[in-house]
Amino acid sequence: MTATIELSTFEIKSRAGDAVFARGYQYYKNKAIYNPVRRGDVLEALCYGSYSSKYRVRASFSEDGEIEETYCTCPYDFGDDCKHMVALLLTYLNEPDSFTEMADSGTQNADLQSRSKDELIDLIFQMVERHPDLRIMLERPPASASPDKLDLSSIRLELQQNLPVYEEWGDTTALDTLNSVYKTAEGFIKADNWVGAAEIYVVVIEEGLKHQYELIQDENGETYVTAGEAVDKLADCIRQPVILDDDELRQKYLDVLMTVYTTPMDWDGFGDDVDEYLTMLAKPQDVAALRQHLKIAIDEAPYEWTRSRYADLDADLALLADEDLDTVLDNLRENGMYRVLAEKLLANGRVDEAIAVIENDIQGNVDFPLIHKLVQAGRENAAVRIVEGMAKNTHNIYGDHALYWLINHYQHNGDDEQLLRWQIKRMDMRNASFEHYLEVKKTAERLGNWQQKQPEVIKLLRSNGSYSALVRVYLSENQFDEAEKILDKVLLYDKVRIELEFAQAISQTNPQKAIEIYRKHVFNQIAQRSRPNYAQAASYLAVIRELYLEFDEEAWLELIRHVRSEFKQLRALQDEMNKAGLEKS
Repeated sequence: MTATIELSTFEIKSRAGDAVFARGYQYYKNKAIYNPVRRGDVLEALCYGSYSSKYRVRASFSEDGEIEETYCTCPYDFGDDCKHMVALLLTYLNEPDSFTEMADSGTQNADLQSRSKDELIDLIFQMVERHPDLRIMLERPPASASPDKLDLSSIRLELQQNLPVYEEWGDTTALDTLNSVYKTAEGFIKADNWVGAAEIYVVVIEEGLKHQYELIQDENGETYVTAGEAVDKLADCIRQPVILDDDELRQKYLDVLMTVYTTPMDWDGFGDDVDEYLTMLAKPQDVAALRQHLKIAIDEAPYEWTRSRYADLDADLALLADEDLDTVLDNLRENGMYRVLAEKLLANGRVDEAIAVIENDIQGNVDFPLIHKLVQAGRENAAVRIVEGMAKNTHNIYGDHALYWLINHYQHNGDDEQLLRWQIKRMDMRNASFEHYLEVKKTAERLGNWQQKQPEVIKLLRSNGSYSALVRVYLSENQFDEAEKILDKVLLYDKVRIELEFAQAISQTNPQKAIEIYRKHVFNQIAQRSRPNYAQAASYLAVIRELYLEFDEEAWLELIRHVRSEFKQLRALQDEMNKAGLEKS
């Protein structure tokens, strides 16, 4: 039963927010919505976007007429409805008769079922004539095709043509092609043709690996992840007895999975679980070939962490083939794979040996998942000892992580003396922050020694060049003169923020100096020549007005007249100043 769609301007605005609603309203007024259609409880249309782009918009409604789901192909991803959706809903609210009533999907399916074969063929050719790019789909093999007669060249060609395509924001050519190919594979599965489906997934994997850099170009990585789903789908096929019990087929597809595992990738999302699939699905007779593949990858791997990753899987495969555990461990030791060796020792309950490897062989660069496993094994003291050794070197990422681990550890255990020790150590890092300073202060105050520790912390901030943090410290203590002395030493990337915080802090005690800082940033923002920067400049001017009105209204009027006159050709700036309520004279 088709619902009576209930809409109101208030609801549309509340779903989008005032700013987005305003832009969507302009789209509606400018007739950006075209080809609007209602299919039962679904509204669909195309919407012209910025420049020449156009987006597909769709809104689904519940049986009660309430909005159930909205979708737009634009890149907007902030949780609320986008301006194109606002335009669609406003169009239906105000012009429902402009929507062409068409059958919903259920009615359409019933209609197609009732047509003859000749009628359906004729309809297909009409569709292809109107959309020639669909012609290649007619060459896809039927689900009944036997594996020895399966020709997937047309699917491979489709993928080669469409996977690299990403011309503008919202372009879903590659994503649509992948989903269409997956539907074809699902048809093979419904026909119990698991080998045919597996072959399709292999083609997707092969082409996906070739085009991984093009696939990642979309705004949220959805196309790349969707291509990677072929790995999971292939694993599902291998689980089927027709493949799992056939040595030749199983080994063929396991080799594909191994290729995925050993192919360098810069992003997660493509075959993340492939190592688990290999150890779950491989049989002892498959191991030799898989390990040979891994050996080549280990020899060619450019990074130690990559070699360790491969060595980890190699050890698991060796154990799968019933190789003696000590032999596997000795092999890891001989090849310098100490992280993997420690993990395997821990996994097999040989904790003391694992600790010895960590302390004597890994020597300071321990991955924290390994530390976590030590704690899980009941050896927290050893874990703390190892991490404390790492934290002594704060000039690499392991030392930084070690500091944070220790701080969290002692905070959790309620040991304030050790907590303060490592919090102060963190203040010796170049990225020490004002928030870190406040944490030290809070801990030291609990211990009653903040007066003794504060000079030490200030000295550390100065010696490591953490001037942004130090300015904020002086501001919090109302030591404005000390803060001003080091303003010029603040790093460039943080200078604007710190100068504005300084100006705000001194606005009551030294308004003239605060005005001077805000004024500089007004003109800096205007120089950027964009509406967001003009809006920021207007907000600074509003602050200046409030400061001037306390002691020199005429100076304010002179400034605003100057800005209005100097930049009278910048209509967007004038508009933003009007919005901010800044006088024209």
